[in-house]
Amino acid sequence: MTGGRQEGPDPVEAAALGVIVPEPEVQIFDIHPDAEKGVRMFLKCCTQWRVSDGRRIGLDYGVVLSLLSLEQEPNPSKVLEDVQVMEDAALAKLAELAA
Repeated sequence: MTGGRQEGPDPVEAAALGVIVPEPEVQIFDIHPDAEKGVRMFLKCCTQWRVSDGRRIGLDYGVVLSLLSLEQEPNPSKVLEDVQVMEDAALAKLAELAA
């Protein structure tokens, strides 16, 4: 699996407003096959954060488990563990950015 994420405004939306956006820098990276299911699940759930006092405190595991069930994941506990590793790293990075 290869992934990447575009940061910044959407060029099409910006053009509709008359704003010219420079071409974004895209980072390409490989994901080890053993981690692919966890990465895909984290990306599917990355909008499902629990929030307290305006801060993200963790993913809504009910959503994660529901998606694992819908996808009939044969090893949901392994994928959940992988998602939790990414969740911890994301929370640490968010805390760093907020400091």
